[in-house]
Amino acid sequence: MSALATSKLFPADPIEQIRAVESGLSVSRFAAFRKTLNLSSRQLAELLGISESTLLRLGSKPTLPPVVSDRAWRLWNVRSKAVALFEGDTKAADRWLAAPQFAFGGRTPLALMVTEAGAREVEALAHRMEHGVVA
Repeated sequence: MSALATSKLFPADPIEQIRAVESGLSVSRFAAFRKTLNLSSRQLAELLGISESTLLRLGSKPTLPPVVSDRAWRLWNVRSKAVALFEGDTKAADRWLAAPQFAFGGRTPLALMVTEAGAREVEALAHRMEHGVVA
């Protein structure tokens, strides 16, 4: 799926993104985004800070809770930046997100994205790579 298609998970406007997180992301929109990810249910639940059984239960609700929506936004945001780094190639971006990185002591970007601080480090590395700075 293209970067454009994944960008529809949240509005383009940052203030509207905040509102979407605060009101809870639509489960149907999240389900569409989830299909674009190359993650197991276990991996996705870990990134969202919930159990696999909670992830399954959320599928029957109309919206995700705000805290889970915020974590989904983090995942969407960093993945969107990775896709942009790889010029729209989602497969290359997903491979990079899942590959151990020297800059992270051999940890993967996905492993770091469990926290906001880790997600910011992944964004910073992607920014350095985009500008040709040795990572």
